Amino acid sequence: VPELTNNKCVVIPNALTFDKTSDNSILQFKERNVLIVSRLNDDEKRISLALRIWRLLLDRGVKDWTLTIVGTGPHEEKLKSLSQDLNLENVSFVGRQQSEPYYEKASIFMMTSAVEGWGLTLTESMQRGVVPIVFNSYPALSDIITNDYDGCIVPNNDLYAYADRMIELMGDKEMREKIARNALESCKRFEPDKVISKWLELIETT
Repeated sequence: VPELTNNKCVVIPNALTFDKTSDNSILQFKERNVLIVSRLNDDEKRISLALRIWRLLLDRGVKDWTLTIVGTGPHEEKLKSLSQDLNLENVSFVGRQQSEPYYEKASIFMMTSAVEGWGLTLTESMQRGVVPIVFNSYPALSDIITNDYDGCIVPNNDLYAYADRMIELMGDKEMREKIARNALESCKRFEPDKVISKWLELIETT
């Protein structure tokens, strides 16, 4: 059996979605809003965990923040029913929408996926100064986010740790804005020109 080596493996990230990344001035327009942008397929995206985390936040006295869920999918009605069963407050399912206006106003972005290939919504949130908080559920995550620098990574499946981190972010605007500013800068690693350069380098050296 031939020895396995890494010298033929190259990792090239996905490019940013939006043409331009916002500057720090976008932070003055942020609201007390938490955002989810996702296909509502609970097997993969686990939006039900996000709803259960929101219940934990409500139980701990978080009343002045809202949760907006942008997207549709096969489990939309199931998730709406769960929201009712959990007696959730300040939660809005807005369906299929252009996501960019929601990113512009949101302060925190939730991802609760079981697995992702890359996670374009993470870099979208970073481009608009929305602090992403994510379960540590897939390998590429560490290539996108540095924990406590430009986002927050929580042990996978630990709803209480996730809620704790959200409460910390909600209660500390200075820290939240610092992470958001770092995200606005660090996501520039994935600008199209830089990603294209990596592809050209690969093509020219093979």
